[in-house]
Amino acid sequence: MGVVLLLLVSLLQNEIAAQSRPQQSLYLMNYNLLNPAATGVENFGQIQAGLRRQWTGVDGAPSTNWITGNFALKPHRNIETVADGEYTRPKGVDNGHGAGFTFYQENIGPYSIVNLNAAYAYHVKLSGVVKTDFANPLRYDINAKVSFKNVCWLGGSYRRRDAFGGQLGINITPAFVCAYMYDYSLLNQMGLYSRGSHEVTVGYRFLKQHQHVSPRLGW
Repeated sequence: MGVVLLLLVSLLQNEIAAQSRPQQSLYLMNYNLLNPAATGVENFGQIQAGLRRQWTGVDGAPSTNWITGNFALKPHRNIETVADGEYTRPKGVDNGHGAGFTFYQENIGPYSIVNLNAAYAYHVKLSGVVKTDFANPLRYDINAKVSFKNVCWLGGSYRRRDAFGGQLGINITPAFVCAYMYDYSLLNQMGLYSRGSHEVTVGYRFLKQHQHVSPRLGW
């Protein structure tokens, strides 16, 4: 049945401010939300739009909408490939560069934030990096996904001392993808008053003729 299990652990540093940038749970579908250095890392351009309603049932809780786009400016060539079900995918990332943008609008209580960022990234091979300032505790996410023939997937996530949730996604066509994520808060007060957080994202990939979707970063 072509079922693939992928476990990804990402280490993130806690922010000093309460929520100085929007929270997203489906960032594994859109890496430049997490790190602008991933802009243009794929061999296809893509545009995604999403919305998140956090802590539903709580007055003034964060509400976020965003649109992102990223495009490879130089194709990645001569990369070792590995088997992944019916397809092969590149193993790692070689030198290349890309450009993109991120636009988001967030409402928190009576306040509204609008932000537009442009990004340029030059990619080099790295084995791994973990950063911390040793002043704030390290925050980690654990994500797992089971996919079926590169068509649909089910997943779960755990964010340390914050939330756990589940997700469902489908590649409606090789180019068009959509996903839904539900988070349940582990914070004592939020768990009592909130009905959880909901996140939806849709995206379009600019694929060449006969090109298969084979993400370089493995999700």
